[in-house]
Amino acid sequence: MRQIFSFLMVVVLCVCSACADDFTTTDVSSLPAKAQQCLKYFDSPVAYIEVDNDGVFGKTYDVKLKDGSEIDFDKKGEWKSIDTNHKPVPAAFVHKSIGDYVKKNYPDTFISKIERDSIGYDVELSNHMDLKFDTNGNFVRFDD
Repeated sequence: MRQIFSFLMVVVLCVCSACADDFTTTDVSSLPAKAQQCLKYFDSPVAYIEVDNDGVFGKTYDVKLKDGSEIDFDKKGEWKSIDTNHKPVPAAFVHKSIGDYVKKNYPDTFISKIERDSIGYDVELSNHMDLKFDTNGNFVRFDD
């Protein structure tokens, strides 16, 4: 029983120490260089940055802009998701094939949110339609 209690205490201490590195700041220099470059495509200044220490996975960065836009970055400063609060996502973040598909099939809309992961892109249009694309920007399906 004593060993189990000791083990649990060590686990709790490790978790607490990993969480102790989490903080909120307005200092853009706390972001990786790539993330800092991405922010130059947005007109609104940074309201705050949440830096989360995810232990062995490294830090992640959640940036909130004063206009309500949110950009999430991984530990390398690569964007994971962009939510522009119902404004167009800057074209620099949209795969050309995805942009062309949206212009052709939904000419009266724009991309207001985009997320990417290892299997592709999730895109939300200004009319609240959700689309899925593969990593090459090819349309896969509508999302529910």
